[in-house]
Amino acid sequence: MSANSSFDSFEVIRFYVNHGLRVVPVWGIDDQGQCMCHAGATCPSAGKHPIPGNGVHSATTDLSELEAWWRDNPCANIGIATSAEFSILDIDAKNGGLNTFATLENQYGAEAFQSPYRVRTGGGGLHIAFRSPPGTRSRNPLLPGIDYKAEGGMIVAPYSRHRSGNLYLFEPSPPNVDLSMLCSLPAELLASRTNVQPSVATSSGKIGVGGRNSTLTSIAGKLREKGIGGAAIEAALRSLNQIVCETPLPDTELQRVVASVATYAAGVQPAIAFIGADELVAAVPPQVQWVVPGLVALGGITELSGQPKEAGKSTLIRAMVSAILSGASFLGMTTMRCSVLMLSEERDGSLSYALAQQGIALPSLRLLQRHRIAGPVSWPDIVEASVAEMRKLDAKVLVVDTLSHWALGDSDENSASDALKAMEPLLRAAAEGIAIIIVRHMRKSGGETVTAARGSSAITGAVDIVCTLAHHSAGDTFRVLDATGRFKESIFNLVIELTPSGYIARGNGQQMAQQAQQALEDLIISLLPQDEASALTQNDLLGQLGSSSKPIGRTKLAEVLKELLKTGEIKLTGQKTRTNPARYWAP
Repeated sequence: MSANSSFDSFEVIRFYVNHGLRVVPVWGIDDQGQCMCHAGATCPSAGKHPIPGNGVHSATTDLSELEAWWRDNPCANIGIATSAEFSILDIDAKNGGLNTFATLENQYGAEAFQSPYRVRTGGGGLHIAFRSPPGTRSRNPLLPGIDYKAEGGMIVAPYSRHRSGNLYLFEPSPPNVDLSMLCSLPAELLASRTNVQPSVATSSGKIGVGGRNSTLTSIAGKLREKGIGGAAIEAALRSLNQIVCETPLPDTELQRVVASVATYAAGVQPAIAFIGADELVAAVPPQVQWVVPGLVALGGITELSGQPKEAGKSTLIRAMVSAILSGASFLGMTTMRCSVLMLSEERDGSLSYALAQQGIALPSLRLLQRHRIAGPVSWPDIVEASVAEMRKLDAKVLVVDTLSHWALGDSDENSASDALKAMEPLLRAAAEGIAIIIVRHMRKSGGETVTAARGSSAITGAVDIVCTLAHHSAGDTFRVLDATGRFKESIFNLVIELTPSGYIARGNGQQMAQQAQQALEDLIISLLPQDEASALTQNDLLGQLGSSSKPIGRTKLAEVLKELLKTGEIKLTGQKTRTNPARYWAP
């Protein structure tokens, strides 16, 4: 097996499978160094995210299935699923991981990190394989610049191509990938989350040996983020090295830290970046990529509001998600098949029941609930973690049910300032090409589509598509789905019905309302006598309508009678008094 750009992909895949490793195809890198996924040059995880909708959960040792995948995607990179038996110390050169790793080798000895599987990544970092205790989950990060990928994780494997053009290569080559020879990491590194940042201070309060490199690297990285140049960073580190380190870091090590951090991108300069209209259209294709036509678009945010516990918002969302996961039609519209991440406000019992009932207890649907978050975590952190999880799955849709539950908390939902803060992380996520659906409660009084949602209208102003879901007069299982937005496809009024087989589109809401009105008018005319002497009062009509298939209330009846009088289709007699009430007839 040779390490070059024209390697036989399937020879390499067979090599991994023969060593018991589960493989999954990953989007490759083209000749311009861009990801071959739909996001192209804008992909935040170029050449590193799986092609299948189920993400790393699709990893397999089935050679026939893998051969079919690579037949369809001959330029794909190779992903390997990590596990307790095959865990990876992922050392990122860009974020100071090599310096942190050097500190670990000093602290534990280089022999503690020997492994038969050692890879130099395309970005200049390292992948080193170890064995973990059963059930060990990934730790991202484990230490500054270092992730630990175990159960549920994935790595890009040799001989895949990095966006820099470099290949992932074994060290040494050819490798010996004998999983039985893998050793374990020092136990305290994986003991608990509290050990992610080991204590480095000595009794004097200064930084001792084993913590100098990582601490100074972290400080240098933050300075670089502010746009500070290499010379200024070096001067600052030299001073800190003498002041805060019990034994100052050797000059050669200090120089290495400075050189490493100098390769980081500096803080964004300038903070305000203008772009030409032609550049924008060239960079972002003007055609909308619909996940559900008119309702959900890649890079867009959809708002759905309805009365709490009545309208069936979550039921509709789950029906839509079910269609997206399988690529089935939804309300007669073709969907884009992809994985979905849902932030749900429902508790385990009710959510489990609903998922099973709607047939979406699938690995391609990832879930997050509030009680699964340990410790104080901010809303921007939740969105950032969600986007990272979506990259692993190659998921394209994020559902937030409900926005007030997840993002507003104790904030004032009527405050435009708080509302815009809640939307900021979602707007950033949408800019990465993710389709986002936010669910909101409707005001008690309802209202027009764009003003129906409870709370600040600043949220509605920040989204691209606005939908409402409300009861329809046709019956308990009927709803009217109103939509409007920035796209011509997003302006419609649809009556839908919940049937045992799911939601079905019944027709245009306005047309159905007109048809229902006409049917009611025709019914009332049919009930009225043709002679004035036999004319009926409203109470008479209500009694007859109450026994019909279309019972209505007094207010609605009065409205219909008024309209029929206006058109001359019925006549009125009587004085509208108690002794001589108004009576109606149809000549």
